[in-house]
Amino acid sequence: MSSRNRAKQNGVTIDEAHLEALNESMAESLSSKIGQLKSLAIDLDTETHDHLPLLDGLDDGFESGIGRLSGTFNRLRLMGRGHWTNGRKFVMIIAALTMAMLFFIYIFSQYR
Repeated sequence: MSSRNRAKQNGVTIDEAHLEALNESMAESLSSKIGQLKSLAIDLDTETHDHLPLLDGLDDGFESGIGRLSGTFNRLRLMGRGHWTNGRKFVMIIAALTMAMLFFIYIFSQYR
């Protein structure tokens, strides 16, 4: 064979047809990997578009929850100032109610 059809790589003679076959197999492998990446990108895009309305709804839910909590906190603060002059008594009642609620949650979670 002529020197044109052969190439030397690290002292070993490699046939041009063999190099072409290696090139083709590597190109096919790369093509399949690119196809997988493309399908993955399309799946990510679809998931993003599907979850965007859910996240918007979640944001609205948190905003309404924050409004309710701040309103409740303001009412508790007004109750503490107006009806009960003793601040310690008010705090003890709130703490007792909180402990009772946590106790009932614990009891009900044990029966599930």
